[in-house]
Amino acid sequence: MANEKNRCVSAMLAALELLQEECGGQGVFKPVSGDIIIHVPEEFIKEFEEKTGHKFGNPLTPGTEEYEKAIEVCVKESVWADKLAKKMLGPDAPPEAIEALKRKLCEALLT
Repeated sequence: MANEKNRCVSAMLAALELLQEECGGQGVFKPVSGDIIIHVPEEFIKEFEEKTGHKFGNPLTPGTEEYEKAIEVCVKESVWADKLAKKMLGPDAPPEAIEALKRKLCEALLT
């Protein structure tokens, strides 16, 4: 079973590398859970780095001031995160569910 999981992870990483080569320069693909890979557009990355002073892709430690600032920027100020959460949950999703999903997505991106 563990070997099958390792093969799956290796296949996902290879697919991510291929996606990045084919779509290069327009953002990055990032796994946010075992089953979900999202495309993070270049515009979001630039905006995030300008507002937080943190290099996107470098993990942050939960509970730190820097982490909380980055989460706040991602959840509250990101048009991209808002659009993604609404696409994933549907147009009739309650605002609380959208905010909760945005937070989970942002936490996965930053750790």
